[in-house]
Amino acid sequence: MHHSFDQHLLLDRDTIRRLSEKSDFPALMKLSIQLVIFMACVGVLTVSSLPWYILTPVLLISGFVTFALYAPLHETTHETAFNTSILNKAGAWVTGIIYGYSPEMHKAFHFTHHRFTNQDADPEKGFSLPEMPGRTFFQIILAGILGMVVPLHSLILSLVPVKFWNRFEAAWTSGYDQRKLQWECRIVSVFWVAAIVFLAANPVVLTRFLIVLFLARFIHGFVTVSEHEGMADEGHMLYRTRSVVSNRIFRWFWWNMNFHAEHHTWPSVPFHQLPELHYLATEKHVHTENSYVRFFWEGRYRS
Repeated sequence: MHHSFDQHLLLDRDTIRRLSEKSDFPALMKLSIQLVIFMACVGVLTVSSLPWYILTPVLLISGFVTFALYAPLHETTHETAFNTSILNKAGAWVTGIIYGYSPEMHKAFHFTHHRFTNQDADPEKGFSLPEMPGRTFFQIILAGILGMVVPLHSLILSLVPVKFWNRFEAAWTSGYDQRKLQWECRIVSVFWVAAIVFLAANPVVLTRFLIVLFLARFIHGFVTVSEHEGMADEGHMLYRTRSVVSNRIFRWFWWNMNFHAEHHTWPSVPFHQLPELHYLATEKHVHTENSYVRFFWEGRYRS
C-alpha cells in the first residue's frame, strides 16, 4: 500500500520493526473468546419465548458482539493478526462469512481505502453525503444501511459477469483477480442464503437476527464516520485519520482499531502493539479524541 509520508514525522525504523513483530497467541485467545460469545448470543436468540427484559439486552449485546467481529476480519486481512499465515486465512474466512465479504473482497475494498484515504478514489468516500443540516447523523445512518447490504452485494457480484462489476459499485476490484473474487462471493452467498432460508421457518427468530444485523452495522457506521469525517484529504496519512481512545472494554473487543490514525500510518503494526504505538505517536500530534459519543455530541468532527 502506498502512503503519502512526510519523513520527518515518521518514527525510526528500528521502533517500527520492533512493533511490527507478530505473534499467534494474542489473536488466538481474543478471537476464540469473541467467537464463543458470538455463538452464545446466537444460541440465546434462537430461544422462541424470551421476555422483553431479557430479549432487549441480548439484542443490544449481540449487535455489539457482531459489530466487533469486523475487527479480526480487518486484522487478518492485513495479515497482522497472526504470525502463522494459515491462521490469518482461516480467521479471515470465518469472520468474513459473518460480515458478508470474503477475505479477498474485503482486502480489495479496504486496501483501496488505505491507498486513497479521504480522496475521490476512496470507496468509503464514494458514499459521502453533501453538506446539509444533520449531515453527519445521516452519514452514520447511511453507513449503517450500506453495511447491512454487504451480503447482498456479495450475492449480486456472484451472479453478475465481472465485466459489468463497475456498474455495481465494485470498481475497487479492478486491480484484483475478479474471477477469483466472484467465486469467493459465491461461497459467502451460499452461507448467507442457507442461513436466511433456515431462519425463515421461524419469522420471530429471523426478525431478531435482522435487528442484530442492523445494530451491528449502525455501530460500525458510527465508528467509521468518526475515523475520517472532517479530516484532510491530502498530505501525511497521520493527518487524514483520527484516533479515539475510548474505554478498555471497547478497545478489547475492537482490537485497538480505535487507534486508527496510527494504523493508517503504520499498517504493519499488529493490534496488540497499537497502544504503545499510540503513546509514541502522540509526540507527532496525532488527532485524538477521548470518546466517540463526546466527539459527536460536541460536534468536533466539524473542526
